[in-house]
Amino acid sequence: MAGNIPKLVDKGFQNWIKANLALNITKEGIEDAVLTEINTFHQDTLNDILSPEQILNNDLCRQCKIENLLPCPTRGICIVKKGLCSFHYTQQKLFRPCPKHICDRLRDNIRRCHNFNFPSWKNTKAEYWCQNPWELAKCYLPPDGYLGVSSIAETDINGIVSVIMNLSAFKNKVNMHNCGQVREVTRTVRNSLDLCINDQDLNNILDTLVAFLSASLFHGDLKAATSVQNIAKLKMDSLTITTNFVTNILQDVTHENTKKSMQVMNEKQAERVHEINVDLDKLYEVAKVSAIDDIEGSRRTVIDDIKSTTVQLKTELNSDIDKVKTQAVAEIEEMKQTSIETEYQRLKTDIKSNLSPKEDVEVVVVVVVVVVVTVMVVLVVLVVVFPPQQLLLPPPLSLPLLQQPPLPLLPLPLPPLLLPPPLLPLPSLDGGNGSSGGGSCSGSSACGSSSYINTAASVI
Repeated sequence: MAGNIPKLVDKGFQNWIKANLALNITKEGIEDAVLTEINTFHQDTLNDILSPEQILNNDLCRQCKIENLLPCPTRGICIVKKGLCSFHYTQQKLFRPCPKHICDRLRDNIRRCHNFNFPSWKNTKAEYWCQNPWELAKCYLPPDGYLGVSSIAETDINGIVSVIMNLSAFKNKVNMHNCGQVREVTRTVRNSLDLCINDQDLNNILDTLVAFLSASLFHGDLKAATSVQNIAKLKMDSLTITTNFVTNILQDVTHENTKKSMQVMNEKQAERVHEINVDLDKLYEVAKVSAIDDIEGSRRTVIDDIKSTTVQLKTELNSDIDKVKTQAVAEIEEMKQTSIETEYQRLKTDIKSNLSPKEDVEVVVVVVVVVVVTVMVVLVVLVVVFPPQQLLLPPPLSLPLLQQPPLPLLPLPLPPLLLPPPLLPLPSLDGGNGSSGGGSCSGSSACGSSSYINTAASVI
């Protein structure tokens, strides 16, 4: 502790402490006015974007990530190496439209209201745009180092001044030259290597801060007026600087420098992690392609084996079917031939058992006689029904003999004998009792046949 006493009593170090204290006083004096302007900007933006129903029902979006709202590649955001983006590297972080069509229009309005058309997208969390006005204001902060802050109280004066310079809502309410000088002062004081500032530089810093607080934006703001008074006292060495002030300043500087160092480390680490992820993804793709090739080769081998086995089984099955078919056809033909032969023999036997050759001849003779008799009867009937004079004859010849009057024709009655006698049953060829006694034909089929013939002769 004794080794630090010379540093504490050093004039340059005391001036550096005063400069840091002046920056803290200025930050406290501008917070309320800046936050009021940010809240107004946030509300006006939502009123322009949301429909009356969405405002009434408080239907806001809380789903979209900043990665979903920025196309790939986006300048200053996306780092594409080996085909993979460091910003859109997962399925959940791919570019897509807002499901409620709110965040897309908020993004466009943020870009439109940026004086340099280059918002700090990496600092903001889009899922809080509709609820937290300062999350919207973080799009106007410096490019890096503010992702973890969620309020104006957690933001340093350099960040607040950047919001004032970048957001068009502050354009006519502050002097941009003074804002630029404040940012330069902040860098000079915070990044001092020896933690020393001479008296002239200190006076210039204090005058710059007072000029900045005199802008129209802070007119009528009580905190801004108090800050101007405290800086004036600090310049005249009438402001009491307690040990707590010094401790807080050192802690703030240490915290800020540590945060910047950690951020640089995190950026390098993130870049390295991204490279590792790219390499892993590449290895995964190679392994996947190799595995797919192996699976495809195995699949083709299995398919070829199945096809070969199927063809072999089909050939064997067709051969067995042909054998069974040939055997069945042979058996059917054999059964058919046997059945026909058997049936033929059975019918032949039945016919032989019922008829003899002699009977066949007699039946034929009887049938002929009956046909002849029937024809003669028909002719006689025609003659009777249609006499000759009714027939159309040609004119008579002019011969004396033919000019004699014709003899009258008398209708002749049809003799009863012209009617065909009833057929009598034929006697058995075996002669009834088996004997043909002394020329008698009783019981003989030959005698019956003779009687039919005699009858036909008498009719004729």
